[in-house]
Parts: sequence; structure tokens; C-alpha cells
Amino acid sequence: MTPGYPDSVAAWHAFAAEHAAELLAQPLAYAVAHMTQQVITEASAAIERLRSELDAYCGRQVLYCTDAQMDTAAAGARDVPPGTILRATDTGRELELARGGWWQPRDRA
Repeated sequence: MTPGYPDSVAAWHAFAAEHAAELLAQPLAYAVAHMTQQVITEASAAIERLRSELDAYCGRQVLYCTDAQMDTAAAGARDVPPGTILRATDTGRELELARGGWWQPRDRA
């Protein structure tokens, strides 16, 4: 397994390397292999971006909902520790639970 890659990605890289000559000799196969590599590269970049977003939360619990559900979710999240973040997946708006039990808008700057 390649570090940082799931088994399936490592298997794809091994397959492409093993069959490079065949892929180069067949235009359609080469095109599919090239598109596959692009998809893997884009997915890997998206995964890294999402990991960095999660790291920005500094180990705090993050609850997700849509913006329309934020009031209901905030009212229903009673047993969560202060510092918990409620994040709207569609708008990115965030609330943070303050020590007094009140949800405050969170500035992500």
C-alpha cells in the first residue's frame, strides 16, 4: 500500500505501471487510464482539502446540518460540550457553543 493512499489507489498505480506499454498501444485504453488518473488526482486533492478543514477545528466536535435546520439542530444539541461547532453544509455558516450554553456565530477568518 502506498502511504496516504487507500489500497484501491495503490492497486491502480501498480496496474497502470505494469500495463503501461499496452495502454500506450491502445488509444481508447490510454484515454480511459488518463481519465482515471485525473479522477484519482482530483479526489485526492479534495480529500486533502477536507482533511485540512477538519484539522482547523482543533479536535472539537462538529455537528452538520443544512442552514435551514440550524435553529432546530442548535435547540436539540443540549448535551454537547462547550466549543462544539454546528456547521451548515450548504452555506458554510457556523455556530459555536459558548460556555454559557448559548450558540454564537463563529468567525472562520
